[in-house]
Amino acid sequence: MLIDENGKRFSNEAPYNFLNLTTEMYKHGSEKYYLIYDGKKMDSSFKEKLDKVEENPQVYVHANSIVELANKLKIDANSLKDTFVKYQNATETGKDEFGKDKTHLEKFTGNDFYAVYAMLGSWETINMKTKSGATKRAIKLHQFGRISNRR
Repeated sequence: MLIDENGKRFSNEAPYNFLNLTTEMYKHGSEKYYLIYDGKKMDSSFKEKLDKVEENPQVYVHANSIVELANKLKIDANSLKDTFVKYQNATETGKDEFGKDKTHLEKFTGNDFYAVYAMLGSWETINMKTKSGATKRAIKLHQFGRISNRR
C-alpha cells in the first residue's frame, strides 16, 4: 500500500511499470510517500536489512499498530486508519477504489507494520543511517526536477 504525507492512498500501486507509478506520484504532488508493508508477509531478507538500519521517517519506521505507525511518521492517525480500513475492506470485497486487481489486494495480518520512505524516481536507493553510525547518502528527486541532498 502506497500512501502520501496525509496517510491517503492516491493510486493503484500494483506491480506494473514503475515509471507509471512515479508519474502518478509526481502528479499527486505530495512531499512524502511511504510504502506500507505487512511485517508478517515481507520478504525475510528485506525485513532483516531494514531491522539493521536505524529507524527514521526518511528511511523507514516499524510499528505494532496503524496508529503507532502514523505517530512515528508524524501524519494524521485518523487519516491513515481510515485509509487502512478502506484497503482492508477492498481485500475482502475485491473492489478497490483505484482499480487495483483483486489478485494484488493482499490483506494485512496481525500487528507488524513497516513504512518505507519512497523517493520519486528512485526505487532502489534510500537514505540510511546504520545502527553503527555509518551514514550513506542518497539523492532525493523532488517535484519538477528540483534536487536536494538528504542526510
